[in-house]
Amino acid sequence: MKKLCALILAHHSPELLGRLLRRLDGFGVQSLVHIDRRVDIAAFLTPCAAFRDALIPERVEINWGGFSVIEATLNLIRTGLAASDATHFLLLSGDTYPVRPRTEFLDYLLSAGSHIDIRAVASTEKTYERIAHVYLPDSRIGTFLQRTADPSLGRYLTPELVGELDVIERAVELKSRAFPWRYAKGSQWWCMTRSAIESCLDLIAAHAEFVTWFKYSSVPDESFFQSLMLNFSNEPVITEPPVFTLWHLNPRPYMFKHPKDLELLGKCKTVLARKFAMDATALLNLLDGTPD
Repeated sequence: MKKLCALILAHHSPELLGRLLRRLDGFGVQSLVHIDRRVDIAAFLTPCAAFRDALIPERVEINWGGFSVIEATLNLIRTGLAASDATHFLLLSGDTYPVRPRTEFLDYLLSAGSHIDIRAVASTEKTYERIAHVYLPDSRIGTFLQRTADPSLGRYLTPELVGELDVIERAVELKSRAFPWRYAKGSQWWCMTRSAIESCLDLIAAHAEFVTWFKYSSVPDESFFQSLMLNFSNEPVITEPPVFTLWHLNPRPYMFKHPKDLELLGKCKTVLARKFAMDATALLNLLDGTPD
């Protein structure tokens, strides 16, 4: 029997997360949640009281655009494989919500193989710079370079910062060569089969240099798993993300909030959407009231 496990990355909107967990539970979907270590988990305990066991203890401080997002995702994946007998794993953000009734939702995600948005990026494209150059969002050196406070303060070097220079020098040397694999980009959110997920972990263990390239890349959450699948997997995939997002409306991405947004959501070809506002209660009530 096919089963689904949701892997959720969250850092805000505790009430919305609690509602998402209840909705997925009503669909028969097991959930696991990574709460960014930068935020106080106490705010999530009451809204998610019925699902405290879903909050994984291995938390990572997430930096936007950094490999820390991948590390948090891998913590979810490893916990999911150990704790669930699911056949499919769905990666979501905490401000995502189902926009189709249970039967349609499960049929869409479980009736085929993996759903992962994969687009090969040519080395001549601007986006290729994300993998070609050295980026440091997760390092103390990167934090040092990106400080926006008074430039006359806090700009000194420490022994800890200097200790990272050797690692960064090796990353620069590595990227003096051409990226030896095909580079792919796509939506961060996917639904993959258990066999595809297990294959990804095996590939990560076997290809340390591949991981290093992405550790010092920009926005690897939109390319790491996509590039793994493009280069090493023979499993058929549906190159369409399972989550609907509107990028052509402001704010970008568009934030679903009002009942009138139901018309926009009706146009999506998938079964989930993001981002939902914290105070989208009326809209969510309409979605929950959709008959199965």
